Amino acid sequence: SGNNYIDGWLNTDYSLTDRRMVFLDASKRFPIPDNTFDYVFSEHQIEQLSFEYGLKMLSECYRILKPGGKIRIATTNVDALLTLYREDNNELQQRYIKWMIDMCFLETPVYSPNFVLNNAFYNWNHRFLYDQATLKLALETLGFDGITNFEIGCSDDQLLEGVEQHSSAVGNEEMCRFETLVMEA
Repeated sequence: SGNNYIDGWLNTDYSLTDRRMVFLDASKRFPIPDNTFDYVFSEHQIEQLSFEYGLKMLSECYRILKPGGKIRIATTNVDALLTLYREDNNELQQRYIKWMIDMCFLETPVYSPNFVLNNAFYNWNHRFLYDQATLKLALETLGFDGITNFEIGCSDDQLLEGVEQHSSAVGNEEMCRFETLVMEA
């Protein structure tokens, strides 16, 4: 989403802000033949679809991947956000709460994880947020295997290293690392 063009990839988006990108509605059948691509990468996009449409999108990704192809999904991580409700938050969690509230709720008089969680669910057109177990289940249900978690920018496949660009969009790599779940299959 946004102006996150990656050179050498077919870049798609729902709202075309960059002429180098191609329109794609991820909630519908992709106008792409079966077994076309070696890789599919989606960053902070699947959470903008309901769970049902997210499954449809992942099914389309599976269909257009060549046998042995890989998908990499980066999405908002509910597991990380729920840790904000602990009373003994570490420094990173405290900084994340402050950063998110300062960025999205200027009039809020308190740094509360409740504002952060509501922001994650209801802003940026989010429809369904994934935890690790749910994203893994969705991928397995559709036939993906070899499901592995990675940190942003890391992969055991050189062509998938460093593809995330969301941190530049939000302006804070550390906070993006905290809030993002990355899986490959």
